[in-house]
Amino acid sequence: MRNPLRSSLLWVLFACLAGCSTASEAHTLVTGVELRDTPPPAACPAQLKAALRPGCMVVRSLGEDVLRIWSVRELKRAQSPQAFSDVAYGEIAEGALAGVVEVCASWYDYRDQAVKLGLYTLRYALVRADPAALVHERWRDALFFLPLDKDPDPARVWPLELLRAFATGDREDAIPRRMALFPAQEGRGPAKGDPPRLVGNPLNQPMLSFWVQDINLNLVVAGSVFLSNQQ
Repeated sequence: MRNPLRSSLLWVLFACLAGCSTASEAHTLVTGVELRDTPPPAACPAQLKAALRPGCMVVRSLGEDVLRIWSVRELKRAQSPQAFSDVAYGEIAEGALAGVVEVCASWYDYRDQAVKLGLYTLRYALVRADPAALVHERWRDALFFLPLDKDPDPARVWPLELLRAFATGDREDAIPRRMALFPAQEGRGPAKGDPPRLVGNPLNQPMLSFWVQDINLNLVVAGSVFLSNQQ
């Protein structure tokens, strides 16, 4: 039987080791995940609540809630799946709603940008390939953070440029706030139907691993593209 205390201690050690780089010092120490029967936030309109699962995945840091995530019941599929070597989830339609997240404590996205406390929708989209970028994105798949009050309709079809613009935060030149997605490593994530789990990706970054229908999503909950570039 799995020992929860031992798992938490292992994740503390893991996060400390992963935080040795100066680029990752801002990132929250992730120590565990819980599954709660918490309903979607009251601020969600009825149509959005209906699209979400009733349970909540809670990413924790030493006894404190950092992220509360309500995933969708169903992911919209792409009519023509994207087949590129740097795209892991090409079967998901760009702009598809993946869930709602509440940022409860200090948290930084995959480009080391602070994300304000509050409620956001999570929309799937690809990071634009840029050969001239200072960092290299291992995978272009990401979930973009949109303020909940700007995105009340789960069925909305977002023009991708507008979606990215709403995810940039306060500054006009900001890079969209986003959470990186990695493909599942064989045998690391939970089996279909099992509770969510924290797993490590090949860059030693903790990910929240869970299933939506037959798709295993793996969200980097404490990691930086700058850190991955230094591996």
